[in-house]
Amino acid sequence: MNYCRFVCKNNGVLFENQLLQIGVKSEFQQNLGRMYLFYGNKTSVQFQSFSPTVSYPGDLQSQLKIQTKAVEPLVEGGAQVQQVLNIECLSDFTESPLINIKFGYHCLTSQPNPQL
Repeated sequence: MNYCRFVCKNNGVLFENQLLQIGVKSEFQQNLGRMYLFYGNKTSVQFQSFSPTVSYPGDLQSQLKIQTKAVEPLVEGGAQVQQVLNIECLSDFTESPLINIKFGYHCLTSQPNPQL
């Protein structure tokens, strides 16, 4: 995935597969920012136990602070839910945080893990 396009652009599709599309819109002022993630269920079947969480590889946790708002655990087929992330950059960083997504789909479990 080409994340460099988000250096000059503040919205677009972050991730997409046959089940899920993740859109992003972001706004930053100096070291503070807000990111809106839009999770779209591309199927006609409900996602159950939908749970996105942020993880920090390496030393990133000391360089970046992210507060996430919870999302509803059920995402209806064809529906979209929004998650807000409040971000504070504490120091320069080179690694990207990961968004870990777990959900049940038609008796199966899926776990896409795109970078933010």
